[in-house]
Amino acid sequence: MYEFAKVRSRETEQEKERGRGRRKRKRGRTREKKRKTKKNAHEKTRSRSFSQNALSFFSPLSLEKVWGCSRDASNEIVHAFFDSRHFSDGIEPIPGAAEALRTAREFGASLAVVTSRQHVIRQPTLDWLDAHFGLPLFDAGVHFGNHWALEGRSTSKSELCGAIGASVLVDDNPGYAAECAEAGMRVLLYDWQGAYPWAKPPAAIGEHPNVEVVRDWGEVEAALRGIAAEVAAAAGSGGTAATSSRSA
Repeated sequence: MYEFAKVRSRETEQEKERGRGRRKRKRGRTREKKRKTKKNAHEKTRSRSFSQNALSFFSPLSLEKVWGCSRDASNEIVHAFFDSRHFSDGIEPIPGAAEALRTAREFGASLAVVTSRQHVIRQPTLDWLDAHFGLPLFDAGVHFGNHWALEGRSTSKSELCGAIGASVLVDDNPGYAAECAEAGMRVLLYDWQGAYPWAKPPAAIGEHPNVEVVRDWGEVEAALRGIAAEVAAAAGSGGTAATSSRSA
């Protein structure tokens, strides 16, 4: 009887051990399943977020919101981009931009580049403009807002345009469009082939009487011709047209 009890005790302990093993493996499988589910959900969210960001391309143009970081951190990321090959080799002008701007000069428009770019990339920007357009095309100069800068004062586009007496702005940023339209400028809001999600203006901007949406540089040229004719008829003289570096 005693031996039988010891055998039963050992069997019971073995059963308990097997039970503990089964429960442990089950808990492990459950944890792994939860981990995979959480990972998949994270990947889907990250993929969806990336796709949304890629499609909206900084819509609105608030980099810290796109990247989920502080303004200072977003400025650092912007400046890191300047050291990449994508900045030095990967930016091409939009088709038709140079031709439209040269035609605008021919019918009397004075041209300036008004850009949010930083002072630290002033020379690369001037080199790029000269290579693709020729700097003499911009008889009213190239003016830097120094936005998202690590140092130095930033100047709004409406201030820059006001300082040079620009009467028309070509830009793909609805925020700048609203700012300059409210300052009394005519704005051609550039949405290339309707494919710039970030250039889609809220109704309040799109319906502003000073804002006109254009979808290629042919439309820009036509709009500038019309504006130049209006200005010539009303005042007998032309004004300065400013273009954003990104729209070109």
